[in-house]
Amino acid sequence: LRVGNLNLSGGISGNFDGFSIADGGTLTVQSGTGNLTATQPLRAASGATSGTITVSSAAALVVQNSILLDSSTPSSRFPTINVNGTLTSFASNSTYVNATTITLGAGAIFNVDFNGSNQTQGWWFQSSSPSTFSADPASTVNFSASTAQNIFAQTYGSLTLSGTGSFTKGVVGGGSLNIRGNLTFNNAGITLNVPSANQVIFNGAGSQSINGGGTATFNGGIQVNKSAGTLTLSQNLTVQNGLTLTSGTFDLGTNTLSLSGNLNNNATLTPSTSTVSIISGSTTIGGSSSTTFSNLIITASGSLTSPSSLSISGNFTNNGTFNANNGTVTFSGSSAQSIAGTATFNNINCNNAAGVNITGNINLGGVLTLNSSGLFDADGPSNTGVFTVLSTSVNAGGRIASLPIPSNFIGDVTIQRFIHSQTGGDWRYISVPITTGNNLGLVQTAIGVTGNFSDRSTSAQFPNVVDAGNTNPSVFTNTGAGFVAVNGSGGTVASTSLSSRVCYAAYNFNNGPVTASYRGQIEKGNSIPIAISSTNGNYNLVPNPFPSAIDWDNVTKSTVNDAIWLRTANNIFTSYVGGVGSPANEPFVGWTGEIAIGQAFWVQSNGAGSTLTFKEADKTSNSFEFLR
Repeated sequence: LRVGNLNLSGGISGNFDGFSIADGGTLTVQSGTGNLTATQPLRAASGATSGTITVSSAAALVVQNSILLDSSTPSSRFPTINVNGTLTSFASNSTYVNATTITLGAGAIFNVDFNGSNQTQGWWFQSSSPSTFSADPASTVNFSASTAQNIFAQTYGSLTLSGTGSFTKGVVGGGSLNIRGNLTFNNAGITLNVPSANQVIFNGAGSQSINGGGTATFNGGIQVNKSAGTLTLSQNLTVQNGLTLTSGTFDLGTNTLSLSGNLNNNATLTPSTSTVSIISGSTTIGGSSSTTFSNLIITASGSLTSPSSLSISGNFTNNGTFNANNGTVTFSGSSAQSIAGTATFNNINCNNAAGVNITGNINLGGVLTLNSSGLFDADGPSNTGVFTVLSTSVNAGGRIASLPIPSNFIGDVTIQRFIHSQTGGDWRYISVPITTGNNLGLVQTAIGVTGNFSDRSTSAQFPNVVDAGNTNPSVFTNTGAGFVAVNGSGGTVASTSLSSRVCYAAYNFNNGPVTASYRGQIEKGNSIPIAISSTNGNYNLVPNPFPSAIDWDNVTKSTVNDAIWLRTANNIFTSYVGGVGSPANEPFVGWTGEIAIGQAFWVQSNGAGSTLTFKEADKTSNSFEFLR
């Protein structure tokens, strides 16, 4: 049967075959109650150069064979197909749809059951792709065969993958796979594999989603480039070669995004309660927009470089490599958060009143800051976490900033103090900024201790110990009445307690640099009393009791004169008096009275009392240097 123009409507349901459309003719399937099924090829008449098949809205056309120009040439293309209703290519190796131009209007559904050896790209025979394919954002192409199919990389409205069983559908062709509607898996057993040559771009103007529970692996990366609306992740997704947010919003929902490659965020990333897992290779976070994660996991094979500012509202776990990049990580959840694994942070902000818990081995190289309601547990609910405030040189390391509510910081902390080298050994004026677990054994481990101890240090342990004289004390205090030896009574070194509120002049028996470590509860609060002489004019060696540098300008000096002295070399001191430093011996250019963590220093009593009191506000972010 050859027709010029033919309209089929009025509820026709049936089959037809041997059908060709004259040059310039049309076949229009109009709305009705049934399906129109073509059991033989739909083709154009011999010699035809134009012709149109139209499936109207609410109409359905089922192709059980093929649509093409010439049935004797499988690769020939019918001129034009317009679909506003439903077009289905029946499941087989020969139900291809070849057309020079295919247009899917709003609401159109194209069910592609075509599969097998001839289905190498899309719904057409082998490589007989359309010259022009246009899909309205509100249209759907459904690759529906219950077996493997190839999906050509082009622009779709919604893309649906369906069928029964477990199988893989793969993207073929060059360029990007553009989706302006939803990506839907109608069967959780379906896997979509997108090669590394194809980026998946979601660029619709309204709400979009990735949903259905199938396995989605985007090996060529994903880009969200929406003029409006939100792309919502409603299932797990694996992305290789990076995530780019160009415009619009990407909401990760409650799911896991497994990411390899860079995250470039110039739009809006909504974490909801999702998990982002850095799975392999190196990932750097960049872009002009701030990035917030809910849960963040860096796997053993993953590496993440943080931006200058990163927010986390859930848990952080590092089992791979984390590069803090001199940035700040803010923990901003409303329920308890954990920091697990092993990682070194630069700055940490704790903005969570429900608590941030250290459950792993976490190092701080910058500043820990608690906001007005932040709660921080340095060793976690099980007391197994290890939080270490690093000291990497005399003028570099971490610190704990002024605590708005000191009681909101709990748990044991490891505080380090880098002590620089001195060939032959030398005296060091030190303080110990922890209140529990303090004993002289902590000092002995780092720099050696001699005196009347059963386990005093020997030359085998420290090269500058003279064994013949190692019963002589090497640690002293001075609270204004001269130096007093810290000497044992024949017991162990560790049996002698130390105090964060007392300074110590200790001999360092090392030739090279060493890092001392003190572990326990930190000194904290706004009334830390340090005993001094009440005699006017007496000099007192006092400690910096805090796990932070302090600024002498911030200290209340009602019982001492407005001056400090620090020893810079043998019998050489630098002074800071009335806001003016000694230029001849200042520890570094620009010094304005800063005193490092673990540093002891000299003050002079004015006779007005026997206590010098420190407070949280005495802490400073200014430059510092640990001296002798």
